Amino acid sequence: MKPSHEEIANIVRQIPRGKCTSYGRLGALMPIPMTGREMGRWLFQFGSEVPWWRVVAHDGTLSIAKLSPIQAKEQDERLAEEDIPFKGSRVDLSQCLWEP
Repeated sequence: MKPSHEEIANIVRQIPRGKCTSYGRLGALMPIPMTGREMGRWLFQFGSEVPWWRVVAHDGTLSIAKLSPIQAKEQDERLAEEDIPFKGSRVDLSQCLWEP
């Protein structure tokens, strides 16, 4: 049985401002582990009450752009507001990785 939306939302809400994690790392934190791809599908459904923008691909890319260029733009803007460090177009996870 997969985790509920609320279980996923509760973990994502723990990611502090100014920090990011990857879909795969987040999936591994679930009571029943999920793949990064599964986690991405779930996060795509959340609104702004859950800081979905703090979750990126393992290499720091904003992979949501494949599904929604509009949400990718929003993610980029929200990360910039939180002073998330970038290397080119990728989040520099070596500087801001969140691991509980």
